[in-house]
Amino acid sequence: METAINYWWLLPVLILLLILVGWMIRRNATDEKKFEKELIDSEMKPRKHNEHDSETP
Repeated sequence: METAINYWWLLPVLILLLILVGWMIRRNATDEKKFEKELIDSEMKPRKHNEHDSETP
C-alpha cells in the first residue's frame, strides 16, 4: 500500500486555513473594540449640577 501525499491539494488548503485564521483574528479585534466602546458608552455618567440645583436652601 502506498501512502503518497498530494501536495497540490495541501498548499491551497493551508492557504485557505491561514486566510480563515487571519479573518477570524481581525474580526475578533474589531468586535472587541466595538464591545469596549459600547461598554464605555453604557456606563453611568456623573450627574451634572446646575447653578439652580443647590442642596442647601
